[in-house]
Amino acid sequence: MKQKKLEHGQSTTEYALLLLLVGGVVVAALAWLGRGVFDSYREVNECLAGVKYAIINGGFEEDDLITSGWRPYDSSAIAGWETTASDNKIEIWYTGFLGVNAPDGRYLAELNANQPSALYQDIDSVPGERLTWSFYHRGRSGVDVMELRIGPPGSTVVQEQFSTGQEWVKYDGLYEVPEGQTVTRFEFAAVSTANGNLTVGNLLDNIQFGSACGYEETAEE
Repeated sequence: MKQKKLEHGQSTTEYALLLLLVGGVVVAALAWLGRGVFDSYREVNECLAGVKYAIINGGFEEDDLITSGWRPYDSSAIAGWETTASDNKIEIWYTGFLGVNAPDGRYLAELNANQPSALYQDIDSVPGERLTWSFYHRGRSGVDVMELRIGPPGSTVVQEQFSTGQEWVKYDGLYEVPEGQTVTRFEFAAVSTANGNLTVGNLLDNIQFGSACGYEETAEE
């Protein structure tokens, strides 16, 4: 370590006081910076500790299903998910079927199995809570259009429509739970498909809906 020479006429005591003063400023500065770092670290940890993705089985991976092709399943076989279809069927594809690879895991869902319907989950919610949603959408044989609806069961409101071609696109956004709404329905419904049959198209995967901890909205251009 280098030693600093005393300047002419400067006493050892004066120099010691100078070092003490400078050192105190440095220590105080480091303490201030450290407090900021630790506060940020604590806030991040608290935020992450509160994260909950309320959607169950968002990637359709929690059950051992088909190993190739596709199959309509009773909703009781697909953890978390319900359908408004009268036959209670949810259509699942295995990755690679018709050349479509799942963006996440082995399975994906086609929005409607045998009849136009809605695919949904009901979750417990806290009024005033900000929730983030995201999912992957793809057209089957061309451009398919569907809508996302969120709200109390039986009174959901269209949040947005999504028009997607034959490539997977990830969509995301925010939803604030209204006053008095302790159960929130998160559902998808087909609007149109490339071939005109609402039961053929609108592929979905990797669906998430939960607390908005750490979420940043993308600015529109």
